[in-house]
Amino acid sequence: MRIAILDRTIVRTLIVLAIAQLMGWGSVGLLAIVGSQIAADLQISIAAVFAGNSVFYVVMGLWAPPLAKAFNAFGARKVMILGTILAAPGFVVLAAAHGPVLYFTAWVILGTAGSAMLTTAAYIMLNEVAGSSAKSAIGVLMLMTGLSSSIFWPAAAFLSGLIGWRMTCLVYAAAMIVVCLPLHAFGLPR
Repeated sequence: MRIAILDRTIVRTLIVLAIAQLMGWGSVGLLAIVGSQIAADLQISIAAVFAGNSVFYVVMGLWAPPLAKAFNAFGARKVMILGTILAAPGFVVLAAAHGPVLYFTAWVILGTAGSAMLTTAAYIMLNEVAGSSAKSAIGVLMLMTGLSSSIFWPAAAFLSGLIGWRMTCLVYAAAMIVVCLPLHAFGLPR
């Protein structure tokens, strides 16, 4: 009986994480679609636009050691909630950028948020919930997360064509608060 309850908990956690990871990775992958629009709007090179992604990944890596202590002290759920809350203003700052300073500031914020809510955080959550069964769950989550560009690139193309890249960023900010935050806060085990 205990195994069945544990399995349900793992499955529920996996579903919540899959949705949140799809949205998280899908939203930060918007440069593949709107990069040229951003370059034209901010009057910076396309290389500078894509350097935003590099800043994002470097910042994620820099936050890994200090966040390890937070994951140990507070658990993945609480850290992921904080990361989700931080992602929303990151997208708002990105939408508000009219030059390189705010543009790169947005990617620093998003990198900080990503370190707290994306892949590593999700794997830690699965390890907290599944223990020795986490390997299989992580494999499934990796496959699901890999679909993010297949879902979000067409969505970003549609949204940016309809409302522009800035409003698309604001839609992503809202999605972090309206979808991902409740998933992390109420869908993950305490």
